[in-house]
Formats: sequence, C-alpha cells, structure tokens
Amino acid sequence: MTNQLQKPWQWLSALFQSEVRNKTERRVGLEVERIAIWEDGSAFCYQTDAKSKKPGAQELLKKLHEAYGWKKVTSPSGETIGLECPHGKISLEPGSQVECAVSPQETLLEVARHLEDYDRQVDQVIQSWKGLKFLGLAVNPLNRLDQIDLIPSPRYHIMTEVLGKTGCYGTT
Repeated sequence: MTNQLQKPWQWLSALFQSEVRNKTERRVGLEVERIAIWEDGSAFCYQTDAKSKKPGAQELLKKLHEAYGWKKVTSPSGETIGLECPHGKISLEPGSQVECAVSPQETLLEVARHLEDYDRQVDQVIQSWKGLKFLGLAVNPLNRLDQIDLIPSPRYHIMTEVLGKTGCYGTT
C-alpha cells in the first residue's frame, strides 16, 4: 500500500521539478492591491458618484490611458476594467481596489522601481482629485458592502452569486 501512496506524490514531485527554471531564467513578479478611499470616509466606487462628482475607478483608468497611452482592457460589455502598461497589468478587484501586477523582473529592486514609477504616475493623474487616499490595508474598514460598487466584470458577478449561496464568506 505504501508504494501506491508514493506514486501520486512522485508524479506530483516530478511535475514540479520539470518546471524548475535555471537560475539565469528565473524572474520575480509582484501583485500589489491598493484600496482607495475618500477623506470623508466614502468609498472609491467604479463609477463617478453622480451626487458628489467624486471620480471613480473607471475615471482613474481613463485618465491613466489618456496620460500614458496604456492599452485598455475591457469587459465583454465594453467597460474599461484594466490596463496594460510598461510596468505590467493594472486591474480592478471586485470593489474597485486597484491592483498593479508587475511583470516578472530579474530582481526585487527592479520590481520596486516599477511600483514606484507606477505610484508616481497614478499620483500625477489624481493630484487634482482632492481627498483621495490609498490605504495600506487589505480591507475597507469604513464602508459597508452595500456602499461599494461591484465592478462590471462577469467573473466577479458569478463569484458573488455562487459564493453567496454556497458559504458564509460571499457578499449576498
């Protein structure tokens, strides 16, 4: 019986080992997700708030595209939900959190340089948006779920529906 149990592990181990790259081919990448929030505590939503006129994540992506010519990534309905840029890929998470996935680099210092450049470019685009702050947190502690827009990505709408029915960690 021991041999039977070892075979799947041996197969799995061999699979991982077959994908190991030489040191000269190895790269490091990083995904950094940032939550934006307005100084008054209101959520940074996908769309510009009709009442307060506070720009949303859709407007941020539009401004980055216009300022730097970054290629748009759109949902099936044609709404911008991300960008491709020299740093890697910019995407929106379900509640309009902005994620920068830095392309694989040779060193962590190169990754850090790309993140610093990206942050500087975002700061330049939003400098006239008084009161928008990016938090160094993994959750938005000031807004209820119903105060945060779900971005128009079919993937997140499916996840929201399914997780809401199958477990205690969904949003519905």
